[in-house]
Amino acid sequence: QPGKVIRNQGDPDKAFAEAAQVFTADYHAQHLSQASMEPLVAVAQIVDGHCEVWAPAQSPFGARGDVATALKLPIEKVTLNMTLLGGGFGRKSKSDYVVEAALLSQKLDGKPVLVQWSREDDIRNGFYHTVSVERVEMAINDKGKVTGWRHRSVAPSILSTFAEDSGYQFFIEHGMGFVNMPFDIPNVRCENGKALAKTRIGWLRSVSNIPRVFATQSAVCEVAHKLGRDPKDFLLELIGPDRKLDPKALGFPEDYWHYGDPYEEYPLDTARFKNVIRVAAEKAGWGKKLPKGEGLGIAAHCAWQSYVATIVHVAMDSDGTVRVPEVNTVVDCGLYVNADRIRSQTEGAAVMGMSNTLYSGITFKDGAVEQSNF
Repeated sequence: QPGKVIRNQGDPDKAFAEAAQVFTADYHAQHLSQASMEPLVAVAQIVDGHCEVWAPAQSPFGARGDVATALKLPIEKVTLNMTLLGGGFGRKSKSDYVVEAALLSQKLDGKPVLVQWSREDDIRNGFYHTVSVERVEMAINDKGKVTGWRHRSVAPSILSTFAEDSGYQFFIEHGMGFVNMPFDIPNVRCENGKALAKTRIGWLRSVSNIPRVFATQSAVCEVAHKLGRDPKDFLLELIGPDRKLDPKALGFPEDYWHYGDPYEEYPLDTARFKNVIRVAAEKAGWGKKLPKGEGLGIAAHCAWQSYVATIVHVAMDSDGTVRVPEVNTVVDCGLYVNADRIRSQTEGAAVMGMSNTLYSGITFKDGAVEQSNF
């Protein structure tokens, strides 16, 4: 069903009405758990009206404030000692486990308390990455050119964790691979459908970019296959000529969120976009002959002002087992200081992405999480 229009450019209705063919596909992603290697843990004690906490918190000041509120203390009466994070990926930005330790200490007359969540506690009581459905439609003319793009995104918003739930996503979520689609298509509409949250929604590494990139890049490759085109060439064609995107001219919303950075300094640059795709293709040997049951997949995206292209070599064994022999990723993040940190982030992202794709997903039955461990 049509949703709330967030971006509108040109005349999408006319483009679809006059199309020689229309591509439509739905992409569903389940809730995800951050599942950091070290489950949630905190130590707290209260001495002479002062609470001291030791915890791996992604939001130290926020955790300190939450403890102060829970204990009815001035924030100056709470000290938080940061430990090594043990992996976070967004889950440890929520401080329920820290507050739990502080409240237990208060109940025990200030005695030191160690709260250690089990893996089962963590998986079943999370702030989950949101479930989502993305519908991508393309209008294609008789020459095989895409003349219209319609993207309908439906997902409970993380805003539901902090405020009354309207059922609609908010401007930060709109800015993550949705309204800022960079393709050179004359008629574009992005719509957000209503979906109320049924569980606690939280941050997870790259947040709303996860379902949007999955949907848009999968759609591009599927249409390329349908048209008998090379996916890499078709992706480059969709991006179009070198240019800096003009948000106003392209119908971006007035409250377009650009990861908190000034757009004038960090405009979306299609030349950088295309460059990472070409370099990744070169490094991966795009077009090389592969054995039966093997193939290369390509995707590209820009988030947090970094341009990334990834080519994944996938093999399907005769028994249905999926293997990934190699992943090639190219990152253009602009100025950098420590190349090793970028390399480790990229390698970790590849492993986490494969894990989420092949094995992850949080589902519910009778109001309870069905999963409990890896």
